[in-house]
Amino acid sequence: MTINKFLIKALSAFLLVLMTAFSMEVKGQEETAKKEKKPIRIVDKAVLQYAGGIGFFSAGVGRTFFKKQNGELDLLVGYLPEYLGNVDIWSVTLKYSHYSRKWAFKKDDLKLYPLGIGMWVNQPFGNQYTKYSDRDQYPKGYYWFNNLPRMGWFWTGQLTYEMKNDHLFTLYSELGTYDLLLFSWSGNRETIPRHTLFNVSFGLKYQFMK
Repeated sequence: MTINKFLIKALSAFLLVLMTAFSMEVKGQEETAKKEKKPIRIVDKAVLQYAGGIGFFSAGVGRTFFKKQNGELDLLVGYLPEYLGNVDIWSVTLKYSHYSRKWAFKKDDLKLYPLGIGMWVNQPFGNQYTKYSDRDQYPKGYYWFNNLPRMGWFWTGQLTYEMKNDHLFTLYSELGTYDLLLFSWSGNRETIPRHTLFNVSFGLKYQFMK
């Protein structure tokens, strides 16, 4: 199986799982909203992130899933300025995070989610990602990575504070990697140090609906 086919299949499976979870959650919320006469929410939070392989800064909206509110789906727009990436790069990222457990402090308004895992799909935009598709100049598959979505995986933790208006303010961090780094390292293990495979990111979330 070629790398292209593997990425397409993995991406398709990831999106299928997300769509299934989203549809089930919306259906359940519709039933609850009818009983309690509450509005149905499409998004319930705003997100701002620094670094993480999806842009120097990324911002967007998200939604919390499940009764325990331990699943999160975010849609982010990222930006990498020219002085860091040689050209200005804009991208869109779909990211899912899942937290396994929660630690509540005495007042119960401060909660720690020490360990979570997640995955993202990132699509950059720009002429620099399509110019290498010229078959007359470059062999087929030579720059296979330029116009394909990137896929990344991460460990995450977050600290959440519940305010008096029931809104939530969250600080989080992530330790992750992505496919292109792993593919590069697999063919150059002697020259690429392992610690360069990982990146660290930090972010803020403001949840305005529970």
